[in-house]
Amino acid sequence: MKSLKDGEIVDLWNSNSRHCLSVGAGSTAGRAGIIQWSCYGGAEQRWTSSA
Repeated sequence: MKSLKDGEIVDLWNSNSRHCLSVGAGSTAGRAGIIQWSCYGGAEQRWTSSA
């Protein structure tokens, strides 16, 4: 695992299933469900690191 800089945008994926970590239904609500889904580069599959 590489070190991330604050604010760096990354994709997170499961090396076994090859699915990406995604926010269910693209929700921006607090406590939105997190799912594994086929990777396609959508905004709900982009994650921003924070310190």
